[in-house]
Amino acid sequence: MKNRKKTWLFCVPLGRPLLSSLAFTALRSSTKIAYAYFLYDKKNDHQDQVILTFSQAKKFNVCRSQSTFTKSKKELVKHGFLDPLDPGGLNALAIFKISNRWNRYDNEDFFV
Repeated sequence: MKNRKKTWLFCVPLGRPLLSSLAFTALRSSTKIAYAYFLYDKKNDHQDQVILTFSQAKKFNVCRSQSTFTKSKKELVKHGFLDPLDPGGLNALAIFKISNRWNRYDNEDFFV
């Protein structure tokens, strides 16, 4: 029973509304996996800023190339799952904010 409790600490819940949403079903498979690992960065329910580096993505087998990783990040922003806060740079990490805009994907108020 002790090991079972530890397993739950590493769960990344993706609810039925999200999984069946038009925005989520439109994502490529590698982008869906990347999103789960962005959520994995959350330490508590109040945290809304997340980071996933390319080296982490490679370690978790999310993707093998930098270009695939970049496409996944752009796709998550485009479909309303993440909003960019800091684009990062040479030695700085890109920081994203978890967004619920995916709920309004394909609606006229999506970009509001």
